[in-house]
Amino acid sequence: CPRYSEPPGFKPQKTPMQISPLNRFLPLSAALCLTGFAGAQDNLVHVQANMALGLEDSQLIRINQPMSVGSSILLQVDLAGLPMTLDLTPKSVRTSGFNVVQIVKNGVEPAIESGPVRTLWGSVLEDPGSVVGASLLDDGLYARISLSSGDDYWLQPIASKVRNAAPTDYVL
Repeated sequence: CPRYSEPPGFKPQKTPMQISPLNRFLPLSAALCLTGFAGAQDNLVHVQANMALGLEDSQLIRINQPMSVGSSILLQVDLAGLPMTLDLTPKSVRTSGFNVVQIVKNGVEPAIESGPVRTLWGSVLEDPGSVVGASLLDDGLYARISLSSGDDYWLQPIASKVRNAAPTDYVL
């Protein structure tokens, strides 16, 4: 690193620091640099997600909304550049006589707890005639969004498939 020396005859001033145009620019450039880094990281995660899932194109989105199994979900997403609201309600796809049994050595098949209903059904509030089918699994919400126009979208978490992806990162 080169050393800096004052020119001959230089006398430092003892006045309060004045903000020059350069001093104003430095914090802004640092912020832009950090924003650029975050943008580059998002871009890398997005490319890796497309490769991992075999997608030609997708939209990287973040879902920070807490969701819990067995509860309704109202979720805002951008579809084709328009903000839309997914309105999802838990809906079991199990038949009325559904049981989970464990087969043991003596032939007894005791019923065991099947776990909560993780499937949801609903629509896009802004699009009458749309249909959304979803599952809330341990790693996030998976959803097929079918608009009344015939366009279909798939929403999926990517943290389990893409290194450096946050648990809130999804592709649409």
